[in-house]
Amino acid sequence: MERIRELKNYKTTNPYLKDIFLYYCGDEYIVTSTGTAPIKMFMDGLFNYEKWDNEDFLDTINNNQITMVRPVESVTLGDGSKNQYSTIIYPLSSNSREPYAMLLFVISKDFFDSKINTVIDNHSKITIIINDNNEIIVSSRDETFLKTNDFLKLVESPHSLNRKVVELDNEKYIAAYVQSEDTGWKYITLTPKINISEKIKEVRIGFFIGIILVIFIGFLAIFISMHINYNPIKQLKKYSQSIISDFKESTGELDLVKKTIDFLSHQNALLSDEVEHSNEANKQYITMQFLRGSMTTDKKLEEKARKYGVYIEASCTVAIIYIDSKIEYALTRKEIIDELKKDFLDGITIYTCENVDYRKIIMILSFKEQQYVTLQDKFKFVQKSIREKWNVSTVIGIGNCYHDKQFVPKAYIEASTAVDYRLVKGHGCVISFSKIIEQQGVLENYPQNNLMNIAMLLKNGSMKAIEEELDNISNYIKNNNTPIFIARGLCFDIINLIFQTSKGMVSEFHNNDLEIPDVFTLAQFDTVDELVGIVKDLSRDLCSQIIKQKEKEELSIIHEMIAYIKNNYTECNFSLLGMADFFNMSQSSLSMYFKDKTDKTILSYITEMKMEKAKELLITTDIPLSELSEAVGYSNVTSFIRRFKQWENITPGDYRKKYTT
Repeated sequence: MERIRELKNYKTTNPYLKDIFLYYCGDEYIVTSTGTAPIKMFMDGLFNYEKWDNEDFLDTINNNQITMVRPVESVTLGDGSKNQYSTIIYPLSSNSREPYAMLLFVISKDFFDSKINTVIDNHSKITIIINDNNEIIVSSRDETFLKTNDFLKLVESPHSLNRKVVELDNEKYIAAYVQSEDTGWKYITLTPKINISEKIKEVRIGFFIGIILVIFIGFLAIFISMHINYNPIKQLKKYSQSIISDFKESTGELDLVKKTIDFLSHQNALLSDEVEHSNEANKQYITMQFLRGSMTTDKKLEEKARKYGVYIEASCTVAIIYIDSKIEYALTRKEIIDELKKDFLDGITIYTCENVDYRKIIMILSFKEQQYVTLQDKFKFVQKSIREKWNVSTVIGIGNCYHDKQFVPKAYIEASTAVDYRLVKGHGCVISFSKIIEQQGVLENYPQNNLMNIAMLLKNGSMKAIEEELDNISNYIKNNNTPIFIARGLCFDIINLIFQTSKGMVSEFHNNDLEIPDVFTLAQFDTVDELVGIVKDLSRDLCSQIIKQKEKEELSIIHEMIAYIKNNYTECNFSLLGMADFFNMSQSSLSMYFKDKTDKTILSYITEMKMEKAKELLITTDIPLSELSEAVGYSNVTSFIRRFKQWENITPGDYRKKYTT
């Protein structure tokens, strides 16, 4: 049942699938999204392929070792209807090369047609997709020439198709050909030549009209400008007089404008100084938010960062300079930062921020990946310059290199750890966090699998299993004498994982009563249990919101189904098959889903609506029963009378007499 439920959920969330089947190699049954069936019953009664015989079907699902796509073909379903489908066979294997099971994805031809039609710019074009065996997988139109030898010869010699005119069924086409280097599949587009000729004619006419309009507008603009050319100078003089109070009446227009420009230039210089000071303060604030990890969750902060030119688009890390000297720090700090920016390579951008500890300069570095290996030597050079200019001893800690700004907080934890390692290394050195890890070998048993499991469980909303994984990580920290800096980094990884997993899953993830720890507050917790408790609360909140969103989506689907019934139940040709096709579901899946959500079958729900509508018309109108029956969706009046009596224990005629007298 668990496998059936998983297939049903996957099918429901992927509307382009007609159905999905799971077969375990060697088994006598095949699992569908609605149940299980013997293979012979499946092939002969439920899903009968016109060109895929039983022997080949069994051989494929038991022995196929690569992903295979069957061409679009006719399939007879259990209800006797025929449709065009393509089937994807995907083998599932563990450590061995032999697959233990097969997944079969059935996709309607209508889905391929809709995707092709969104790509081609008009419906006169014909797009054909051909696999590496020169079999037509799907085409946007079923043309007779697709099955001719002439077309097959062109496919087998694709160089003859590339941007050339070909003649098929006495009509000329311009062919475009592309072949995938990965799969060997061919993509051919045929455009009727007559359509292109008409397009060229339209473009020429449009170009000619455009030139005439440009010439006319140009002459009109010149004519108008000759009449008003002097007016802007007069307006500018008037505006200058409103700015400059001490002017002489005899002053010419150009002299007055020059004097005004000088005045505004001076005012602009004063304003620039104020703006520069404000920009620096904003950059400091934004840099601090990068370190806290707020930039990955707050879109307004991202917009503010772009506004003030704080970009971390390439590789990044964090470095901390620890100044071991009692000096006039406010002055020296600015000088040291200027020295850094002057000595560093082109392409390395530095953003600095204030810190409670006045002896530390914290900076985020953005650079190209290959430049990371040069950072340590570059910092040694800067360290030497600082010592020679100001007689200041420093220790510099560098975090690991990351390719995403979301890991800036983790790089800060690593740089802080590296700086604290000065107790071991001494002063006047550059310490890389990666070297510390190499020397201590503390990441051999890092619980990466537990983190991956948490991400998967979050998506399923499995809170109990998440708590078990978090307890395993807590035990790992406690039982392995894990260094505190590794523990803090691991806690950051968990919190970051929660937020990254939540993106795109819930529209808004927040808990106003819960204070989310950042890299600065991670160091303030007394025990690992406190941190794990916060993470559990975050996970519980996210799981709750994921479950609510799933329920909301399912409620939306059932509302759409009810609306569809209300809009169509009075149609005499209304059918369960038509409704199932509308929602891209099988009839059995549709019936089960509707019954599960409403506790009613679709037939009983529709009959109830028809009877209510019939009772209303019987009382409020005097139309004959033959017309009334059609108005509520019955093409046969006898069937309507029989059904009405079964439902109301009275005939329609007697009901009308009873309630209209």
